[in-house]
Amino acid sequence: MKQRIEYAKNIIFDLGAVIINISPNEVVNAFKSSYSGDFDTKYQQLLASGIFEDYEIEKINSYQFRTIISDTLDRQITPDEVEIIWNKMLLDIPRERIEILKKQRELKNTYLCSNTNEIHIEVINQYILNKFSINGLDPLFHRTYLSYKLGLRKPNPEIFELILSNHKLIPSETLFIDDSAEHIEAANKLGIQTIHLCGDLTLEKIFNV
Repeated sequence: MKQRIEYAKNIIFDLGAVIINISPNEVVNAFKSSYSGDFDTKYQQLLASGIFEDYEIEKINSYQFRTIISDTLDRQITPDEVEIIWNKMLLDIPRERIEILKKQRELKNTYLCSNTNEIHIEVINQYILNKFSINGLDPLFHRTYLSYKLGLRKPNPEIFELILSNHKLIPSETLFIDDSAEHIEAANKLGIQTIHLCGDLTLEKIFNV
C-alpha cells in the first residue's frame, strides 16, 4: 500500500466515507420516525424507481427530488423536511484528512471523483468553510469531478476515462481511493491503481497520519 502511494503521480479521491464520514442509516431512521405508515415498503419503492441514482446525475433536480420523496410518503413529510433529513447522512470531516489533502495536492496531481448531489455538496462546502476557513472542496484538489455536474456516476468507466483524458494521466501512475468494491473494480479494469477503504481502514492510516 505504501509503495502504491509513493509510486503514484496522481491520486483520485472519493468523497463519502473516504473524506467525509457518513451514515446513511441516519436518513432511514429519521424518515421512519417521521412517517406513520410502512416506510420500509415506501423505501423499496423509492429504491426501485432509481430516484437516488437519477438525482446523482441530475436527471432530476433538487426540487423534483424533494417533492417526489414527499409525495411518496403521502406528504406527511414536507419537501423542506425531506432536505433536512437527507442531510443527516453527512457527519464530520476530521481535520487530519484536510491536512492530508492539502499536503498531497502539493506533492501530486489530486482529483475528487464523487457520486453526489447538489444538496449535499452545498452543505459540505459550507461545512468546510465554517470549520476550516477553506472555500469548499475545490481548493483542496487540482480539479473536482462531481456526478451531478457531469451526468455520469461511478462505476461507469466513462467518468474515469474523462479524468485520465482531461489531464493526460497514465493509469498505472494513478491511484484511486474509494470505499466501494464495485467502483474499485471498474477503475482496476482501466489499469488504475487502487486502495479499497473498508473495515477500519481510513485515509489517516494509509497516509500514516
